[in-house]
Amino acid sequence: QFLQAQEESQAFMSAVAEGLVSVSLDEKILYFNSQFAAQFLSNEQVNAPILRLKDAIRSSDVLEGFANTIESGKVHRFTVKLNTMVDVAPRFFAVSVNPIRNEKTKEIYAVVGIFHDITELKKVEQIRIDFVGNASHELRTPLTSIKGYVDTLQEDIKTGQLEQAGKFLNIVSRNIDRLM
Repeated sequence: QFLQAQEESQAFMSAVAEGLVSVSLDEKILYFNSQFAAQFLSNEQVNAPILRLKDAIRSSDVLEGFANTIESGKVHRFTVKLNTMVDVAPRFFAVSVNPIRNEKTKEIYAVVGIFHDITELKKVEQIRIDFVGNASHELRTPLTSIKGYVDTLQEDIKTGQLEQAGKFLNIVSRNIDRLM
């Protein structure tokens, strides 16, 4: 019964798209799925009899997140930029570290970390930020010009100075065309 449940758990964890790692209270890696191994472990590390989290991932944010969960017994979530085995550029991960408790005693005996790759989301977010910045700049420049010339025209009409009105209206019209 127990063996079957353990096999089912491992089959489930291998099927998950995110990298999963479970760590003992002294921060030794107990289990990792293939996605975690592909992202963070060398061949030597995959086959090592004992592997510590700090040897697999050299990130103070990750190590602190796991240590905080071990100490507090509470879930810790954070975003971190990590180097991986699959990409030259660092990748962004949303990490969730959760305590694993004994059903009867409710004591923590390990923690599990889930590494969700959000690199593509970050790229899309940056594209959106850049687009909004560029669009607002492209709108602001002609609007500023239109506002300046309209304000000047209003003053000129009040004072009866209309000799520049045609030129100003042409500039306003060009900027409106640019906006359209």
